[in-house]
Parts: sequence; structure tokens; C-alpha cells
Amino acid sequence: MTAHDTEVSGAGAPSRDAQMWDRANWSHIEAQVRRLQERIAKATREGRWGKVKALQRLLTRSHSGKMLAVKRVTENRGKRTPGVDGKIWSSPAARWNGMLSLRHRGYRAMPLRRVYIPKSNGKRRPLGIPCMRCRSMQALWKLALEPVEETLADPNSYGFRPERSTADAIEQCFIALARQASSEWVLEGDIRGVAGARACPWRGLWRQRAPLATRGFRDRRYLHRLAEWRGRGFRAYPFAQQREDDGC
Repeated sequence: MTAHDTEVSGAGAPSRDAQMWDRANWSHIEAQVRRLQERIAKATREGRWGKVKALQRLLTRSHSGKMLAVKRVTENRGKRTPGVDGKIWSSPAARWNGMLSLRHRGYRAMPLRRVYIPKSNGKRRPLGIPCMRCRSMQALWKLALEPVEETLADPNSYGFRPERSTADAIEQCFIALARQASSEWVLEGDIRGVAGARACPWRGLWRQRAPLATRGFRDRRYLHRLAEWRGRGFRAYPFAQQREDDGC
């Protein structure tokens, strides 16, 4: 991989692009995104779905939303892992140009880069790696969808939830089991290969439960994008698994 491969092609001098990224007021950006998310959550509680859709559209097209999405993607553990295009956004200039590339019009998801990770049982687990732009686009939509999901989600669901951990689940189990008349048994179960077992009969419930899983996500552009991501093999729906689990 060459140095050129790590950058995002775009107009403008790299030094100026780097300065634009470095001068970002992150506390202001995060506050703006948080305010929009709070408004989305409030509209969800009130059942004002037209308002939810309008606010989601506003957030996914905002400068602050795009900046925060790129920041999260380029600061997580996979920041140095490229997709099929071989690019990573490692420099401030690349991140700025990457933010500018998050345009909804004309966006097409790129294929995943498929790698296989060895497991302790000798088998290999397939892993699909999206390119940086696709990751950032998903992170951007997640900012707009998460307030809806967190408002509608089961209060006793703890998997893959923000601000929730295993310790919180254990605490809730203690609260539920500590009373004298509480249940005496805890059932532990595991769905084998849940991430990739699409052929499993249980996973077939997805088709029956699709209206529930998409409840509140009324923007047709997102549903179109979801279909495109899933067609590429992405685990594109951040909340689909949680929605299925909540209803079972």
C-alpha cells in the first residue's frame, strides 16, 4: 500500500484540509448532535413520526453529524484496517475529505473485503470489512436511528446497547431474583452462529418480524440503503438483531 492509497482523493490543498479538521470544535459538534438526538427521542415518545423523519434527515445531512461519524470511525480499533479500496483515513486531511464525501446523492456501497479469522476450535470465522466511506455512512445513520431504538427498546435488553454493560444485566438479575417470591431458576441459552446463521429456522422469523424491526424508521431512503447494505453482505442494520431479540 502506498502513501497515496491511505488518503481520500479530493480537491483542495492537503494543508488547508488538515487545518479544517484540526480546528474542529468537538465539544460544540457533539452538543449539536446530542440536541438533535434528544429532539428525535422526544418526537418518538410522542409518536410524531413525520417530525422524527424530518429530524433524522436534518441530522444525517448536518456538518456536525458527518464530522462526528468520521471521528468515531477513524478513532476505533479498526481505523487502520482498509476495505477493498485499500484506503484508510489516517491523516487530518484525509478525514476532512472523507467527511466531504458523505453525500447521500450518488452514494453506492462498495463490496466487503472478506478475511477469515481462526477460531479456537480450528474453524475460521468470516469477517467482512467495509471501506472507510461505507463505515462512516453507517455511523452517520446510526446517530439518527439510535434515539428511536433506545426509546422503543425493551428496558431489560442489555446486548449492544449504549451506556449498558454486563454488570447492569447482572444487577437487574439480582433485583428480579432477590425477592422471596422470585423465580428460582435462570435459563441460559445460546443461538449457535447467530451472526451468520441466516438459514437457521429461528432466523427465518426475520421476514415475519420485518414490520416490527423497521417500526419507527420511516425514511424510505434509509430502507433503500439498508437493502443495499444487506445485499453487499454488510451487517448493516445496527438494531435488527436487538429488535428480534426484544420481541422473542
